[in-house]
Amino acid sequence: MAFFIFALALVVRLLLVHNGIFFEGELGHNYLAIKNAVLAHKIPLLGPPTSHEWLSFGPLYYWLFGPILAIGGFHPIVGALFFAVVHSVVPVLHIYIAKKLVSYEAAIASSFLLVVSPFLLLISWQSRFFSLVLPLVYVLVYVLLHKRYTEQKKIIACSRYCGFGFLTFTYHRLCSCHLWPMCFLNGGRSF
Repeated sequence: MAFFIFALALVVRLLLVHNGIFFEGELGHNYLAIKNAVLAHKIPLLGPPTSHEWLSFGPLYYWLFGPILAIGGFHPIVGALFFAVVHSVVPVLHIYIAKKLVSYEAAIASSFLLVVSPFLLLISWQSRFFSLVLPLVYVLVYVLLHKRYTEQKKIIACSRYCGFGFLTFTYHRLCSCHLWPMCFLNGGRSF
């Protein structure tokens, strides 16, 4: 069933990608910064700029997306195609997490809603740096819910997530700070 949901999500996202792709000036600036860094063989230390000239986000988006964009010949559609594939995995991750929290039937029904969610479709087509937040959050929640991970491994996962938060997004840091108390809940029992 998970493969069927992944295939359906991939078809929905790729079928309409040319109608829903966003290519605005800020995205073009990000793509050009990635292209210049790759062609100059330099590792960027600053990420996408904010609305203030003196403030930038972390460079993790450039580091992860630079090789993908280079493989695609720096074509603007590569971002939308890559994030369409990445966001097709989100409903599958949702099945595994919701199955543990609620039930299998609720997990399947809600994952079908994620497949056709206009919000997720727009985020995957925008191919901006915040498009990576949702898959990373699902991976972290999966680690926190899995029983084979000890409390120490969950603390390490939250630490890495906070570290990635400092390399990526402002509101990502806020989300990761709220996850720290989850490591210490339930007196050492699994989540």
